[in-house]
Order: sequence, then structure tokens, then C-alpha cells
Amino acid sequence: MDAPPSLANHFLIAVPGMDDPNFSQGVALLCHHDSNGAMGLMLNRRSDFVFGEVLAQLGIQSADSDLSSLPVLVGGPVAPERGFVLHSPD
Repeated sequence: MDAPPSLANHFLIAVPGMDDPNFSQGVALLCHHDSNGAMGLMLNRRSDFVFGEVLAQLGIQSADSDLSSLPVLVGGPVAPERGFVLHSPD
């Protein structure tokens, strides 16, 4: 039996009737998907933090006020203590 195609590097968009509050109205980027499991990041859930606050908690100062004021998103319901930074190649 062939393995189902990987959904890695695809977006998953919740259907309007999704009852699970973890995913209702959610947009997720699936980063990894194979027969061993999947890992994705929710892309449209703001946290109560801005990036400058997270940097300050890590002891990092930023002189870039635009960067410091960027919203921090809640990545998903699994392992909320982990952080990921999505950025452009530059």
C-alpha cells in the first residue's frame, strides 16, 4: 500500500463548522507530515505578547522598535512552551 501524500508545506484551513476550540477558525502551516506524525503551526492566533517582551524575557535588547512591536502568535495547542521564529531568508 502506498503512503498517502505528504501535506508538509501546505496550509490547513479549518472548516466553518469545526467544533474543536483549538482549531476553530484556524489556519495552520503544516511543517512536517509523514507516517510517523505531523507538526504544524497555527498562523492566525495572537498571544498577549509582542516580540520585544519575548526578547526581554530572554535578556535580549532590540533597538528596532518595528521588530519589537510585532505580535507574537500562539503556535498551537501542543507544547505551548516552545517557540519558533518564522522569517524571510534575509
